Amino acid sequence: MTDFRLRPHPQFAGVPGPVLTVVMDGVGIGRHDEGDAVHLAHTPVLDALAASPLTTTLRAHGLSVGLPSDDDMGNSEVGHNALGAGRVFDQGAKRVQQAIASGELFEGPVWRELTERVRSTGQALHFVGLLSDGNVHSHQDHLVAMLKRCHADGVTQVRVHVLLDGPGAECELDGAYVAGGRDKLDHHTLVEHRSPHCTSRQNYRGVLDDKALGVFDGIVIVHRDAQKTEAHQENRNLLLSASATVHTKPHLEIDADDVICTHGATVGSLDEDQLFYLRARGLDEATARAILTYAFVRSVVDDIGLQSLRDRLARALLHRMPEGEALEEMTA
Repeated sequence: MTDFRLRPHPQFAGVPGPVLTVVMDGVGIGRHDEGDAVHLAHTPVLDALAASPLTTTLRAHGLSVGLPSDDDMGNSEVGHNALGAGRVFDQGAKRVQQAIASGELFEGPVWRELTERVRSTGQALHFVGLLSDGNVHSHQDHLVAMLKRCHADGVTQVRVHVLLDGPGAECELDGAYVAGGRDKLDHHTLVEHRSPHCTSRQNYRGVLDDKALGVFDGIVIVHRDAQKTEAHQENRNLLLSASATVHTKPHLEIDADDVICTHGATVGSLDEDQLFYLRARGLDEATARAILTYAFVRSVVDDIGLQSLRDRLARALLHRMPEGEALEEMTA
């Protein structure tokens, strides 16, 4: 289709004018239930127009307006791009998804320049933005894909800055790390509460052996207008050798006065009473230690709601654990 000219309708001669185009952002045809504010409102003009034989309806979400799927809701940006276009254009969310899936995003000069710079300087690569599955301004899968690519491209330090910028937003960050030898693992998080009634939870657990070094530096900022915020931050670490080291600093900056915020950190070794309990039931010391260590870090994985992802991460943890092969046979 290359001819986009508007042609006269064969049966409708038109109106003398003027013709008005009125865009009512946020007004649409809903389910006509108790949650449909437009349906419940007194709208005599809209009702009269809807009764006209010249009225029709258009789909304003999903594939009809160039979004990745019919599960994706329409929004202002989509309306601005699609209104009057006469055809479907891929929207930003779909184009980003396609660029990630094809690898095009990572082949461009911007990504290459950023990753080359942080590799050469040893600095961290920062990701700043909204974190949700709304697929309007962003999608959390985009961040996951970029983090995976960072690992593949040899980027060793990453900072994730999550902005909670709408009432009722929720953010949950879970992390599990296992290090040995002379590994050095850095985890730096920043969660900003900018709006009221938002919730964030951070739960990081680490296991360090040999001469490994672990760092957890987590910051939660609650701005003045972010009343009724609930923010919890926790980092627990298990040291398997006297040479392993961890530096942990959960940090809160609160400018609001009606909030529930907690933070805490622990560093310790395996519980001798628990070891004795397992060994008294016939397990050798290495297996008993492996079971307790795996249970300690596995609790983070168990909180993941998606079964397939939970199983995959559990297997990945097993492969990083001492006596991992024996544990895998026991848990199969």
